[in-house]
Amino acid sequence: MKAASRRSPDKAVEAFNRQFPVGSEVMLKKDFEPIPVRTKTRSEAFVLSGHSAVVFLEGISGCYLLTHVSEPKP
Repeated sequence: MKAASRRSPDKAVEAFNRQFPVGSEVMLKKDFEPIPVRTKTRSEAFVLSGHSAVVFLEGISGCYLLTHVSEPKP
């Protein structure tokens, strides 16, 4: 979802939720860790505080920006 940074947060959330329904497997690029981790969405994406498009993920504390979440590699 790299394109999320070029769109309004609302549009990024809409696109993410269409592509990744709750329970979808995704890759997360965690802060300060070089290797992405495989996880699943545990919420729909939403706009946090009116400006940040985020989602909650399984096994991850807190939410992450959609720009850090991508489709898993086969």
